[in-house]
Amino acid sequence: MKRMLFSAILALLTLGCVACGDNAMMPDTIGIHDRIEYTRHEFHAEPEAVTGTLLSFVYDIPYFGACGVFPPLPVVNQVFENGGGDGGMSPGASWHPFRIDEATYDALLAQVRETNPITLKDRSRYHAIKFVEDPDFDSITDLIEWSQAVCDKHRERFHALLANTPDT
Repeated sequence: MKRMLFSAILALLTLGCVACGDNAMMPDTIGIHDRIEYTRHEFHAEPEAVTGTLLSFVYDIPYFGACGVFPPLPVVNQVFENGGGDGGMSPGASWHPFRIDEATYDALLAQVRETNPITLKDRSRYHAIKFVEDPDFDSITDLIEWSQAVCDKHRERFHALLANTPDT
């Protein structure tokens, strides 16, 4: 049951948001210093326009890192290129589709490594748990396949972190 729910959530993430623009267009490529304009969605609140850094953005996208693991570049671009969505009855984030190149990915990953995400508290919703890396899964380039494989390994660790994380 949990796997079916997880797969459904990931499928929604890959569909994008029709109201967020023309996802059929070739997405722009952005750099590490570009600002990201997006809409933050909550179930019981009006959508909120947000502008942030790429780092604060990845910590503000629900389900961005599967079980707290930061994705490899092909998976990151699958997420960025779909434009997100409103989350339905869950939180969401929507944006104009874009992609990043390898240099931007490397710079972002360096920021993830060097930054305590609690410092993003005023800019990102999911700042309580720092992303980790697991290169064992970097060869998987499909978002859903990568997410399932990563969570098969990291689910218990991630849930223990969630259970021991104070509300911030």
